[in-house]
Amino acid sequence: MKAAAAEKTSNSDIDDSGLADNVKNLLKMIREIKKQIAEKQAEMAAVMADKSLSPEQARARLSGLQSALSGLQASLTSAQASLTKAMKEMSAGDAVKAASLAMK
Repeated sequence: MKAAAAEKTSNSDIDDSGLADNVKNLLKMIREIKKQIAEKQAEMAAVMADKSLSPEQARARLSGLQSALSGLQASLTSAQASLTKAMKEMSAGDAVKAASLAMK
């Protein structure tokens, strides 16, 4: 319940932007993917700092995390490309607003 409320609050600027629903959804997706990328990077840092793991265990975990990270980065690139395409059909003001929200 708290997580849903926090997510609602964190995207309130997008919800209140007045942009088209498809653009709002893309912006929310971009934020979520960026959050997941940051989490995977933190996991990778934790694995690298974990001295209790053997080098083989660390490599195996890092390999899995790197694969997941690569997939997330591909998803982010795709979502950003979709947003760029949608922005070409917007007014200049809305495009600036969308770009600003995508940076957060």
